[in-house]
Parts: sequence; structure tokens; C-alpha cells
Amino acid sequence: MKIFSARCVLLGISLSALAVQALPSHAANPKPPTAPGKPADTAKPPAAPATPPPPAPAPASAPAATPTLTLDAYIADLASNLPLSKTEQTDVKTYYLNDGVKLQSILSDDSLSPLTQEQQIDDLRNTRNAKIEALLADVGRQAEFLKLEANYRVALVELAAQGGLIPTAPTPNVPQPTSTPPNQADKTAPGM
Repeated sequence: MKIFSARCVLLGISLSALAVQALPSHAANPKPPTAPGKPADTAKPPAAPATPPPPAPAPASAPAATPTLTLDAYIADLASNLPLSKTEQTDVKTYYLNDGVKLQSILSDDSLSPLTQEQQIDDLRNTRNAKIEALLADVGRQAEFLKLEANYRVALVELAAQGGLIPTAPTPNVPQPTSTPPNQADKTAPGM
């Protein structure tokens, strides 16, 4: 008898739990009473869930970290946004090229921990940026330079790792030897 009464109690609890679960769904959408002869209001379908907005595009002056960045493209962007004179462009480019070999050696040194590499790169960048800021000598241009440099920072380090900040020796403009006519080649100079 105890087992039977225990099952009835459990069944009663289960049925009341089901009733409570069913109740909120009906209570959430109560139907108002309708007047006789008037059509009942139809329920509106639930609104579609909101989708998150697409990510905002990157600012125009912030390049994607791509291998197509060149130092000349970076200098051209600085020149158009700061603006820089031709002499200032040359000086800024020289500062980056002077640091290129050091930067590449830091990046390729496997004995350095990533933290040490980052600290040395930061020190090199801070020293270079201080020189460039002194060159600009205008607070507005200095602030704009720091914003642009921050946008290009990762791309410039990747460019340095690929050797893109290492100065290339200009090839001298040496004229190509011209071929001598056959009759001139056979003649020897006097005293030879």
C-alpha cells in the first residue's frame, strides 16, 4: 500500500509539474475576450532574431598586413597626410633604412625570447620615432605621424622580416662596352 500511495504522490507531483510548465506558455500570450460578431485578433508571428551588424571596415589609412607594402608606399602615405617636403621624405626613409638591418637581425635571432625581441624592437622604434618627431617640429604633424606609424607598425615589422627595409646598393650607371670593329681589334698600339 505504501508503494501505491508513493506512486500516486509522485504521479500527482509529476502532473502538477507538467501543468505548471504548460501554464507559462499560455499565460505569456493571453487572448483578450472578443465581442460577439467580431473576429478574434490573430497573433502576430514572433519577430526574427536580430543579427549582429557586419564588422566596420578598416580606416583608409590603415593598411592590411600584406606583403605588398613597400617602404616607398608608406613614405608616400606619410607625405600626403602630414605633409612632408621632399627633404623630409628622404630623411624619414633614411631613418627606416638605417634601422632595417638591426630590425631584421632582431627578428631572425632565435636565441632571443619573444618578449626580448619585442622589447628590442620597441626600443629601436622609439629611438627612430623620436628622431622623426624632432624632424617634424610641429605638434600636429608629430601627433599625426604617431597615429599613422601605429597603423603601419605590424606591416613594417613584417616588411623588415622579409628584407624590405634593408637598403639596396644602387647599381652604378656603367656604360656597356661596345664591340670594336674587327679591323681595329687586330691593330696593336705602338710600343706594345
